[in-house]
Amino acid sequence: MAYTLILSSGGIESTVASYTTHGNNEPTRLIHFDIGHSGGRQEAAATEKTSIALGMPLKKVSFPDLQGMFSGIMDEEALADEGDTRCNFEVSFLPGLIELSILYGRQSGARQLVIGLTKEQMGDGQQKMAAIKKLAEANQEYNPEMPSLEVLFPFSELTKPEVIAQGARVNADLASAWSCFKGFYQHCGTCASCRERKAAFAAYGNGDPTVYLG
Repeated sequence: MAYTLILSSGGIESTVASYTTHGNNEPTRLIHFDIGHSGGRQEAAATEKTSIALGMPLKKVSFPDLQGMFSGIMDEEALADEGDTRCNFEVSFLPGLIELSILYGRQSGARQLVIGLTKEQMGDGQQKMAAIKKLAEANQEYNPEMPSLEVLFPFSELTKPEVIAQGARVNADLASAWSCFKGFYQHCGTCASCRERKAAFAAYGNGDPTVYLG
């Protein structure tokens, strides 16, 4: 049976995408990649919580040595403290994760792949969407026997506060969505990703359910 595949980081955007798709009564599965960084355990737990709450099957893929592969080249702690959260460990590997998601989706019968990137994360949205479509086209060239798959960006014209508002409309569990780049038991409140989360909830203006350490 054809279904929708959602690339889930356990963050706000993919959590809202999951709840929104669930409201459309479409057969849906989640795919989550643990790439070995500090917050990976919390991201996986957040994705699992969404999977259980919505009854969506979850495919978990682990790359425990990926961080070690770039040890000495990429400073994870420094990247986590950068003001520009697009330049962090996870987003740097996003094209590769998308390519793997496309391959898995096509192999398993998905008709579309949903990626919850916001307007801020997309930057030059048209250019990034075109680049990702080229990944899908390359996958089609190398695997012509498998069904095609459409890549969707439902939040490409929405800011993070607007995605939060959408989450409220679909009763998404935003308190459980994980944003912090560090591996604490709660959001640190001080890394770039936590600061972005705080600012987004403040702009949304209807409260922040997150517990921060700082």
